[in-house]
Amino acid sequence: MKSKDEIKKIITDLGLDFNLVTINDDGSIDYNGDVDISNKELDKIPLQFNIVKGNFDCSWNALKSLKGAPKQCNDFNCSYNKLINLEYAPEKCNT
Repeated sequence: MKSKDEIKKIITDLGLDFNLVTINDDGSIDYNGDVDISNKELDKIPLQFNIVKGNFDCSWNALKSLKGAPKQCNDFNCSYNKLINLEYAPEKCNT
């Protein structure tokens, strides 16, 4: 499990606001807003998201898996990646 400092660094490196993060006991994170990690040359989602209270966009990367994607979000965009299946896609989207 990643430490709070590791999570803060990753969130900051992704251009997200750490003040909108809740770290859950299992190490996953909830995010109170939109998560846009598109076009970051990612080959994996670097954190385990749980609930995103906004949209989640991980398009235009080199993702082969959606492991780390949120269980729940408003809208989900994973287009233009190298995915072989949609395993780990959100269980619920509110759109």
